[in-house]
Amino acid sequence: MNLSQFIRNELNPNLNETAFILGNGINNHCKTTSSWKNLLTDLAEEYIGADNDYEKILNDNSVSYPEFFDLIQISSNTRDETFDYKSIKKGIRQGFEKWTAQKVHSLWADTLIKLDRPLLTTNYDFLLEESSSSIESFMKSRQYNKKFFRPLRFKKINSKSKRAGFTPFYPWHSYYSHKEIANAKNEFAIWHIHGFYEYPSSIRLGLSDYMGAVGKARRWIMKSTGNPSNHRKELNKWHGNNSWLDIFLHNNIVIVGLSLEIQETFLRWLFIEREKLYKKHPDARKKAWFIYNKNEKRDKILEGKKLFFEKLNIQIIEANSYKQIFEVFPKRLKKST
Repeated sequence: MNLSQFIRNELNPNLNETAFILGNGINNHCKTTSSWKNLLTDLAEEYIGADNDYEKILNDNSVSYPEFFDLIQISSNTRDETFDYKSIKKGIRQGFEKWTAQKVHSLWADTLIKLDRPLLTTNYDFLLEESSSSIESFMKSRQYNKKFFRPLRFKKINSKSKRAGFTPFYPWHSYYSHKEIANAKNEFAIWHIHGFYEYPSSIRLGLSDYMGAVGKARRWIMKSTGNPSNHRKELNKWHGNNSWLDIFLHNNIVIVGLSLEIQETFLRWLFIEREKLYKKHPDARKKAWFIYNKNEKRDKILEGKKLFFEKLNIQIIEANSYKQIFEVFPKRLKKST
């Protein structure tokens, strides 16, 4: 199905039950970032050595980016106390602070504010938030120190405490918006799946980081009170209620600007668990769509990825260009009356 048909026939009629996942493709389209591949290659040459063709290694997909990052980390001199996850993540934050929001970021933020739909992002930066004056002014109005740009924490209905327990490692109930929300699944807010640079420890970079996130998500889905896998009638008691994971499991999902290649270890695992949940509870099933540029060679969907999407019921939607995806697409979103 092409993008125009999808918007008209599938997406707009179902917008009220749909959330968006937006990846780094929007930043690449705006040319606001350097590539992760270049970052990893530079780090590898410095800490592993210049004897290997690291770009070739990353291109052949024999090792994922998270795995490669961990290999760099363990290859460093153990006496070098500066080369650890904490220091690297703080350095990445300094790099993000130099980026500037573009009109495309504003287009997406303002459109989804108007439609009141949730936005999940794998990006660590705040370009989407900073592109919207309504988000920025509201968030800063809630900060005790105006130099900070920290998220709101969702209030837990079933907790003795007034707010969800907070950890900077997994701020999964924390969001940015132009308002304080009451229902995560049905209101606009920006949620950072892989963490955000305000809390460097939340940033998921290496495979160790992603495996920690898998363990946490699995405990929520399978073991916590009122969990979605076994206690569908008690979801208001679920620890993940009104977190970004709740949005992911209980909304239709549109994937934009995200390749969903083997690098996306955590997110691919989540889609597998999502499908397991739906097979166990068919009434809970929601749809998922993957938008890609059919005319870009590097975006070609190989057989393994087609099989992955087919078995997880992720429908492939063809676009003609990145401009159509990032600039035309949001302008055509409209709730059916």
